[in-house]
Amino acid sequence: MYAWRQMSPRQRKEILAIRKRQEVPWHNPPHRNSDRTDAYLFTAACLNHAPIIGHSIERMEAFQLTLLDTARAHVRELIAWVVLPNHYHFLARTPDCRVTLKALGQMHGRTAYEWNGDEDARGRQVWFNAAETAMKSERHFWATVNYASRSQLRASQSGETRLREALAGPAVFQRRKLPGANRAR
Repeated sequence: MYAWRQMSPRQRKEILAIRKRQEVPWHNPPHRNSDRTDAYLFTAACLNHAPIIGHSIERMEAFQLTLLDTARAHVRELIAWVVLPNHYHFLARTPDCRVTLKALGQMHGRTAYEWNGDEDARGRQVWFNAAETAMKSERHFWATVNYASRSQLRASQSGETRLREALAGPAVFQRRKLPGANRAR
């Protein structure tokens, strides 16, 4: 997961050289819109998967509202979501995933500033990254919906959240056809 930290200085130098030759960002894969679908899973995690979102149930509930407001303002349709103590996922349709990722980055900055103030931890890095995954087929879409709903159920059963429905989107439990995605066989 954190391979960079395990690499020697020579290995890091070689990886950076390869990425430069390929003209891709040095630190993570480039964000690209899919030409096959407008449905994406957006995911972001706290640095080192620390349970910063889950500092308290109240923080998780407030963050869910902030996340949903941000997502709804920048996507065409919000399909499903789950907020866990150290990361979140949401499945949505958007014509431009890069616009959504930019909005998420701004939201991350605001929440990090607020939470670091609450915990007297100014300067702490809260968020590691945000990424998108384009849905490759209807099967991939439904597997993603199932993953989001099962992630929330596992968190509830392990005591990480108080209410199953409180932090998962109701759309998780609605089956809809994914227009624009090729059916997997």
